Amino acid sequence: MAFTNSAENVVCNPGAGESFSTLGGADTLVVNGGTVGTVSMGDQNDTATVTGGAITTLNQDGNRDTLSISGGSIGTLRQGSGEDVFVMTGGTAGSVFQNADLDLAYISGGTITGILDAADYVEFNAGTINQIELEVGNNTFNMWGAAVVTADVNSENGTDTYRLFGGNIGQTMSGVSISTGSNNDTMTIGGASSSIAASSNPAFDLARNGTQAGTDISGSVVMEGGSDSLTLNLGSIGGSIYMDGGLGETNALAADTFNDTVTLNGGTVTGSVIMDSTGMTGNDSATVNGATVSGGVDLGDGTNSFTITSGTVTAGIVAGSGVDTIQVSGGTVSGDISTNGGNDILNWTAGNLVSVHGGDGSDTVSVSAAGYTGSQLLDGGDDVATADGFTDTLNLNGLTVTANGGNLLNWELLNLNSSALTLSNNAIAVGTLAANAGSTLASTGALSVTGNLTTAAGGTWLAPTGGSVTGNLVNAGVVDLRDGATGDSVAVAGNYTGGGVLGMDVDTAGNTADRLLISGNVLGAATSLAV
Repeated sequence: MAFTNSAENVVCNPGAGESFSTLGGADTLVVNGGTVGTVSMGDQNDTATVTGGAITTLNQDGNRDTLSISGGSIGTLRQGSGEDVFVMTGGTAGSVFQNADLDLAYISGGTITGILDAADYVEFNAGTINQIELEVGNNTFNMWGAAVVTADVNSENGTDTYRLFGGNIGQTMSGVSISTGSNNDTMTIGGASSSIAASSNPAFDLARNGTQAGTDISGSVVMEGGSDSLTLNLGSIGGSIYMDGGLGETNALAADTFNDTVTLNGGTVTGSVIMDSTGMTGNDSATVNGATVSGGVDLGDGTNSFTITSGTVTAGIVAGSGVDTIQVSGGTVSGDISTNGGNDILNWTAGNLVSVHGGDGSDTVSVSAAGYTGSQLLDGGDDVATADGFTDTLNLNGLTVTANGGNLLNWELLNLNSSALTLSNNAIAVGTLAANAGSTLASTGALSVTGNLTTAAGGTWLAPTGGSVTGNLVNAGVVDLRDGATGDSVAVAGNYTGGGVLGMDVDTAGNTADRLLISGNVLGAATSLAV
C-alpha cells in the first residue's frame, strides 16, 4: 500500500502487519496499536509518532525527519540523510540508525535493545540503551538521572563532549565502557545536571533536575588521539582510564604527542589512570583532588605533572623518561612513586606517601610535610657520585625528624634547611650532607658519614660521641663534640675547611681533650674553639 500525494496524514491502527509507504511531501504518521510491517516515508520532512502497537521497520529517508515513541515498539528505525530528531519517552526499539548530518536524540524512557547509531547530539536521562555509537564529527553526549547503557558508548573522529551526571554505563569491569575517537575530546563525570546547557533544539530539551550525581561506569574509559580532558567529580569507573588509547583499541596512536588532562575531584577509579601508552610522549597533567584511585597513575614519557591534594592513589605513581613534576600536598599515595629518567621534581608539602624512587637524571625532592616520619624510603636513584653528570638533591625543609640513614639513599646532595635530623642508625652515605642555617644534624651514637659533610653558617653537627667523615668536612657553622667528658673524636679522611666553631671538651687538669683528626689538608679561615 502506498500514499503518493504531496503530503499525507496517516493514523494507523491495523491488525495484520501490512507494509506501506508515504512517498509524497512532508508526511505525518501516527501508530496507536496493531502491527505494521515496513513503513517507508519518503525524502521530505516527515513526522512519525508511535504510542502503541508494533512496527517492524520504519524508514525515514532524506531531509529533516522526526520520530517520537512513547509506547509500542519499532524493530528498526532508519533516519536517512538530513538533520533528524529521535524522541523516546517509552516503548521499545530494536536499533536506531540516524546516519549523516546533524542528528538529535532525546531519550527519557523506554528501551533500545540494540544500537543507537550515528547520533550527533544525545540527551539521555531515563530508560535503557544497549549500545551507543556516535557519528563521525563533533558530538555531544549528555547523560543523567536513571539512564542505563548496558554495553558501551563509542565515538569516532571528531571533537566530542561527554557530560555524565548519573546512570550507569557498561556490564563488565574488564571491558571498555566508553571509547572516544581522535581529536580533542572532553568528558565530565558527575556534578549538577542542571549545568548541562540547553540543547540545540529547545522543543525537545529534557528537564534537568539539578541534583548532584555521577555516572557509574562499569568498565574502562578510553580516550583516543587528540588533546583530551577528563574530569571525574562523582560516580565511578570500574576499569581504568586510558587517555591515549590502549586496552586493544585499534586506533590508538603509536607515536602520540598530544597533551591530555585528567582531574579527579571525587568518585572512584577501580583500575589505574594511564596518561600515555608505551612510546607516547605527550605533555600530560593529572590531578587528584578527592577521588580514590585503587590502581596507580602512569604519566608516561614527556613533560608531565601530577598533583594530589586529597584522596588516595593506592598503587603508586610512575613517570617516564621526560621531565616530570609531582606535587603531593594532601591525600595519600600508598604505593611507590617512581620518577624514572629525566630531571624530575617532587614536592611533598602535606599528606602521606610511602616511598620515592628516582632514576637517571638530576632529580630534586623537597619534603616539608608533617606526614614525613623518617620511615619512608627516599631514594634519589643511580648513585651518590656526580661523575655521571647527574646530581640528585633532597631538601628537608622545616622538619624535626628521626630517620634511618638507610632510608635516605643515593643523593648527591642532602640539604637540611631549618630542620633537625637525627640518624637513628648512626650512618649515612651521601655525596654531600649539608646542615644549612637553622639546622641541626645529630645521631644516637658516633655518626659515620660516607661522603662529604658541610655545616653552613647557623648550621650545627652535634657529635657528642664523635664520628667520622670519609670525604671532606666544611665547617662554617658549628661542629660540637661537647658532652661533659673528654676522649671523643671526629676523624676526617679528606680535607677540613674552617671558618666556623669547633666545640670540644677539655680537661686541663688531666691534660685530655676531644680531638679533630684530619688526614687531608686544613683549608680556609681559622676555626674558633668553644669549650
